Order: sequence, then C-alpha cells, then structure tokens
Amino acid sequence: SQAISLGSCIPIARRESPQRREMESAGLIRPFLLLVSMPAPTRAVLTVQLGWSSVLDDAFGDSHTEAAAILCKKRYGLVHRCRSGLSKWNPLGKLPNWYDVLFFLAKTMFVPSYMTWEEEFQFERMDSTMSISDCSK
Repeated sequence: SQAISLGSCIPIARRESPQRREMESAGLIRPFLLLVSMPAPTRAVLTVQLGWSSVLDDAFGDSHTEAAAILCKKRYGLVHRCRSGLSKWNPLGKLPNWYDVLFFLAKTMFVPSYMTWEEEFQFERMDSTMSISDCSK
C-alpha cells in the first residue's frame, strides 16, 4: 500500500480545474475530493473495477480528470450506475449528487439481496430535497 501524507493531498485537492468546478456545481465535490486524494494506482484499480482502464487514457496521472471520469464517465462512472431505468438515457433527468452516489454504493455493497434497506439499517433514506440541500453545503 502507498502512504500519502495529508500535506501532499491538500494542494492537489485545492487546485482549481474545470473538473473541480463541474463537480462542485453537480453536488459531487465530496466524492471528487476523496478520489483526488487517492494514489494514482488506487484510482487505476477502481477504473478497472468499473469496466475501463484509466491507464490507457491521455489524462492518466491528472488526479482531477481521473476523479471526474470515475464519477461521470458515460456508461461506466458511478453517477451513471446510480441512475436507474430510462433515467439513464434521459438527458433532462436529475443527476445523482454525492448522497445519491453514497446511498447507491451502500445499498449495492452492504444490503444483501434478500433484505431491504429498512431491515438492514435503522435510518431512512433522505428525500431528494433534503439531499440537495445537504450536498450544496
């Protein structure tokens, strides 16, 4: 495993970029910053797990571009995977914010197929209005 110091992550996370601005406006800044702070090999493994290889992309090594792709790459990114049914193909549909992405991952990874969210956890899912308000903080 690679150790990264907090001191080396802060300048990378604070760097301004078009991707950072896009993630801020989409309500995805928290997962974006988490991905940016990961070592490049960890992000590369994550992209392979999502179905493509960032090593083959021209922007490999640019943490902001890689993090934005992990979240928003068409057909492979986490945001696309969070959308369900026909909403995946509706360009006017609501895009998931960081809460929606986290909820999707928790539900997919931690709730067995034979159980419901309510059976596994003691709290209810936030409604859309609450999550939008929370994600804009």
